[in-house]
Amino acid sequence: MSKKIVVITGSPRKNGNSFAMTDSFIKAAEAKGHTITRFDAALKNVGGCRACETCFSTGKACTFDDDFNTIAPGNS
Repeated sequence: MSKKIVVITGSPRKNGNSFAMTDSFIKAAEAKGHTITRFDAALKNVGGCRACETCFSTGKACTFDDDFNTIAPGNS
C-alpha cells in the first residue's frame, strides 16, 4: 500500500548529515513505491504563527502567504 509522505527538514546545511540521512530515507521510501514531498524549512520563507486566527475564518492554512502554504493541508 503506497503512502504520501511529507519530509520536513530544518537544517540549513545542504550537504550536512541531516540532508544525507533524509536523502537515504527518501530513496528507500520511493523504492518501496511511496510518494515523497520534501520541504526544507530552513531554506524556505516560513514565518511563525502570529495568532491572528483568520485561518479559522478563511479556511486557508495561513493568511500570510509564505512557503508554508505550499505543503499545508488543503493547499496541495
